[in-house]
Amino acid sequence: MKILLAIDGSKCSDAAAQSIAEQLRPQGNEVKVLSVVEPISTAPTPQMSPGCYPELEGQKREAKALVEQTTKTSSTRRRLK
Repeated sequence: MKILLAIDGSKCSDAAAQSIAEQLRPQGNEVKVLSVVEPISTAPTPQMSPGCYPELEGQKREAKALVEQTTKTSSTRRRLK
């Protein structure tokens, strides 16, 4: 089974991660954890060319940390069960 878990740091996404960790058996299953970074502006600017997103760097670091923490916590829960 393949599962895509979208997280945003809310209590609901934490509960979803916990539920997956408690119910899913690792054999033959794959869980991808995703957090989305939302651009500040809806209209593209010249500064928003591919590879040049300085205003999103902080959001990207936070999203990566959230995914890593959720994955680490979920893996720990799964091993303890």
